[in-house]
Amino acid sequence: MDKSSNEPEELIQENYYNTFKLLELAKNCKHLKVFVQLSTAYVNNIRSTIIKEKVYDPSPNKTKILNSIRRSPKEYFKNYIILNSLIEHKIVDMKLNFSVVIIRPTLICSSYKKPFPGWIDSLNPLTAAHYYIGLRSVKELHANPNISLDIIPVDICANVILLSAMYQANKKSIEVFHVASKRNNLIGRSLHHNIRHLIDMANIKPKVSLISNKQIYDAVFFLKRQLPILLYDLLGLINDNSDIKKKSKSMKKIADKASEVNAAFEYFANTEWIFDTSNTVELRNKLCKEDVEEFGIDVSNVNWQQYIFNNIYGLWKYFASKECDLPYQSGFENVLYCENRLKLSSKPFGNARFVLKAKESFDASSYKLRRIKVLNSKAVKEAIDKYMIQNNATHSKVNKLAEDYIQQIETRAKKWYSILTILITDKVLRQMFMRINTNLLGVYELKKIEGPFIFMPNHQSYIDSSIITCALMSYDIKSPFIIAAEEFSKIPIVRTIFRYTGAFFIKRGDTDVVYRVLFKEYVKEVLMEGNSLEFFIEGTRTRRGKLMRPKFGIIKTIMEAYLEERIKEAYIVPVSVSYERVLEAESFVQEFEGKAKELESFKRGLFALGTLLESFRSVYVNFGSPIKLSSYFKRSTPHNNSVVTMNAKNIPILGNEVLHRIADNIVIMPTGIVASIMLIKHQILLSELAEYFNIIRKHLIAKKVQIVRF
Repeated sequence: MDKSSNEPEELIQENYYNTFKLLELAKNCKHLKVFVQLSTAYVNNIRSTIIKEKVYDPSPNKTKILNSIRRSPKEYFKNYIILNSLIEHKIVDMKLNFSVVIIRPTLICSSYKKPFPGWIDSLNPLTAAHYYIGLRSVKELHANPNISLDIIPVDICANVILLSAMYQANKKSIEVFHVASKRNNLIGRSLHHNIRHLIDMANIKPKVSLISNKQIYDAVFFLKRQLPILLYDLLGLINDNSDIKKKSKSMKKIADKASEVNAAFEYFANTEWIFDTSNTVELRNKLCKEDVEEFGIDVSNVNWQQYIFNNIYGLWKYFASKECDLPYQSGFENVLYCENRLKLSSKPFGNARFVLKAKESFDASSYKLRRIKVLNSKAVKEAIDKYMIQNNATHSKVNKLAEDYIQQIETRAKKWYSILTILITDKVLRQMFMRINTNLLGVYELKKIEGPFIFMPNHQSYIDSSIITCALMSYDIKSPFIIAAEEFSKIPIVRTIFRYTGAFFIKRGDTDVVYRVLFKEYVKEVLMEGNSLEFFIEGTRTRRGKLMRPKFGIIKTIMEAYLEERIKEAYIVPVSVSYERVLEAESFVQEFEGKAKELESFKRGLFALGTLLESFRSVYVNFGSPIKLSSYFKRSTPHNNSVVTMNAKNIPILGNEVLHRIADNIVIMPTGIVASIMLIKHQILLSELAEYFNIIRKHLIAKKVQIVRF
């Protein structure tokens, strides 16, 4: 498709008459086996929304059609489509003595794999819309947000061309091959979401309105674009001000570009077509295993979310030659734009709908019933008796102490309170982070298992739990109950939020026998109800970025629950959380410089609210392979011992194994590499820094360490 000129006569000459000159040349080639004509999948769009793999008769009056094209120079894409229909019909009439393959792609976008992901060197109506929205030149489009746009990667289209030519050689027939994604892609599912959010790859958040009514679009365009230009022109004439005239000229240029982009885009964004791909599917089925791997033409194997991000990345990197971040980490998916969110995002209050859907399985079991069960358990009664003897206290006094303890510990999770809080948290996280990347392999493993899960993440920031909950909700995995430090139970508002959204509290340090047994029984009761659990294996936040020694107390309680047959099974899940920029980084630096550590407080929380408006770029949540508790006991129990028991060794062994798995799954950030170099070389030239950086990076890649692609 030649877009070098929009003049109708040049369009007809270059795309119509030149094709027939090439066909005449082909007729004189004695050994020609096959001729490939690249057309478009929209050749019959005027008469039907169902387009089959056959040549359509455009009209008996070819001259009338060509004259119509000459009279409508602004309708470039429509004219191009009509010309291709004429060309196809003319090829049939020529009765050629060699095979002809007509390739009909839908909207061709960037490459999926080859020469490299995201490569693109020209624009089509969709990519042009993306590009100029990103430049903020386009702020409204005439488009139906509920229709499906069919797109295809350029390398898949190229592979179909090669394979069809090979298989059709010497057949002396005319075959049509549609290259379409058949609604498999994300744009087909949510045009609105794709336009509104995926431009984030350029580190900007442009706003665009998709208006399905043409009259309303024209009115909006006039009020927002043309009317301001008229006013500036009038002011320029009245005041004879060169700056105003210059501004008017600039606004007119942007408005013309916006109008041009919309004219191309609206043609495809207001009608939904269905493309028959029978011949292409048959071609795919003829391939041997080696050809399938070498020539990937099966669109069902495309990771469309990854591809769409690559498409945006390619626009800025290769077409616009602008610096931007890689859109994804291999094997990771941005949960802020995962499929569950995409299905709801185009609807009103899409995020609220998502949270409601994700929290359908939220367990708001009666905390009062749980409290009664814990207080009446045999272990708690024995602990009360023991405390009475040791401290010479009355039964009523110790019972009151136990009730006070349980009220300090317990969660009072309420479904609607939790939904409201998570909705706000989700909004905040979307503001703070461009990407919350989760490893898909780990997620798929969790989806195969019923649980309950014991999530054990490393602890770098106060928002670790919120990020993990966000990731789990995005894949319809039940949110866990969270064990939080007692300090948070002393902060107004924070205490209420934590307690009513599924967190319960643990007192660190020395405690009496009643508290210790109560807490253990409470954890066991939560697990017996089938709930998942989350706690930080390090016990507190790391301030140096290094993992700290694991704490074994809660691990021991979970093991006891299994050995006492309170739970049939549990899965220990190591979770590695890696930040590009840690929320509390500045306070850590102050502490390293000698400033005393500030305790968590309501005042400190208020001062920290401003940081929630900053950008912290990316965070990686890596779910490790679950450790099945029953399998762990089997491999840690001697073969000659038929009874599974817990000893002093297998508790720390499990804790250290979890910590090692967390360490193995930490994603290395470029900031970490630079910091390591600066610790060794306090004074270093930029060129030396870059050299050391590349050496360390290559070494890490060779060791198969997970490292952010950059």
